[in-house]
Amino acid sequence: MRFQRKPDYILHDRDGLEYELGGGRALLLSANVPSAMDERESLEIEPSEVEVWDNSRKSAPIYPARIRDASSALGRAALTHNYRIVCHAHPSVTPMMLQLASDMGARKASVIVFASEFDLAYGAVPPFCNWSAGILVVTPNNRLSLNARGHAAAMRELMVRTPGMQGAVFIGGRRDVQFDADAFQAAHPFAKCYAIESTGSAAAALAGRPHSNFHGDLDRGLLRDSKSYSLIAHRIIQDLSRGYSDGAPEVFSNVFL
Repeated sequence: MRFQRKPDYILHDRDGLEYELGGGRALLLSANVPSAMDERESLEIEPSEVEVWDNSRKSAPIYPARIRDASSALGRAALTHNYRIVCHAHPSVTPMMLQLASDMGARKASVIVFASEFDLAYGAVPPFCNWSAGILVVTPNNRLSLNARGHAAAMRELMVRTPGMQGAVFIGGRRDVQFDADAFQAAHPFAKCYAIESTGSAAAALAGRPHSNFHGDLDRGLLRDSKSYSLIAHRIIQDLSRGYSDGAPEVFSNVFL
């Protein structure tokens, strides 16, 4: 029998969002490492290609190490400056975010992980996660849908409307990262979004969308060319935090942890 973690909350509609998940500013982190990669690809000796969809069929390189480094740096920066991290369950990123929050001594519910019942049943939430600083929010399967995409769409609709949402960061990934971007922008048309283009895959496709801004008020070249992900994370949080104060540090040093 496959392990299933008991959800902290089960949300059926938007009515429970504010009551269950209110309390502080939040940042959507949409990231995953595309699957079916061999050892050579994971070491980036010869990046492979992953199919992504953005109005037309195209491919983009996979950079697993960059995706992990960028996700870790962004998570650390967000938690340091009192952002709650909101993400959907994925076996390559969820354990990292939860362990990072625990290691930093973050408070409970600093990482909010969304999953559909379908995700839970098929192992998107690994059994070894450290939930001391995280919560799991499960959305029932969409009874009108017969496939995983339909269940994910219902979950995504609630995820992007987590109270206190300030912005979104997109790292690597496949089509689900692009679907997250579409849902987030529909719910928050004036919020800042950042696609870390150098991580490849779906993030690169998002950054290349015509007439779209996936770099906030930052220079797009930083997100496209730099591999210093601690610096990128620092700049993103700095840009996102302008004009916002809830007691988090307002002075950013040149050296970021």
